[in-house]
Amino acid sequence: MPGANGEIIELARWLMAADPSLAEEVHLALVSPDEYVRRFQQPLHRRGIENPRSDLPWIALVNELQERGRLHELDWKEAPEDVAWKTDHMLPDRAMRPDRWAWLAQWEDKLPHELLSAIAAHLAEEGLAVLTIDIDSDSYPLMVLPVGQVEECQRLAQVAGYGTITDWLTPPTREG
Repeated sequence: MPGANGEIIELARWLMAADPSLAEEVHLALVSPDEYVRRFQQPLHRRGIENPRSDLPWIALVNELQERGRLHELDWKEAPEDVAWKTDHMLPDRAMRPDRWAWLAQWEDKLPHELLSAIAAHLAEEGLAVLTIDIDSDSYPLMVLPVGQVEECQRLAQVAGYGTITDWLTPPTREG
């Protein structure tokens, strides 16, 4: 059961301190879900959401991070080169290096859940963490954050009670 004390809003502020509109839109989903659904019906419709639901603030967080380019959603069967491209587009200052993903040639037949921990290990060397937000779907909403922000983001997500934020440096175990 989600908490009622606004940790989801605090998480939105933590993720984008320089853009208060993210927290404002997540707040709208929390306090006025009908208005949020009305105002953001197009992106919600793409997720099959037409009416308010209990996890709407969590979905709003994901949608609004994606709208701002801070998150890219990976399909469960996304190709490794597409995962790399989407990851590059979330790096600070879009610090793309042509050699960063050369090692991925050996991983061309891997699915995101097999690849994300390897990408996380490589980016950890640059002080970056690879995170996904669980939205109970077959996709991976992917973020890249400085390593120092991970613990607080995970704590706020846990206290908010809508879902989890996974750090792929220490990935979850998959049940077979």
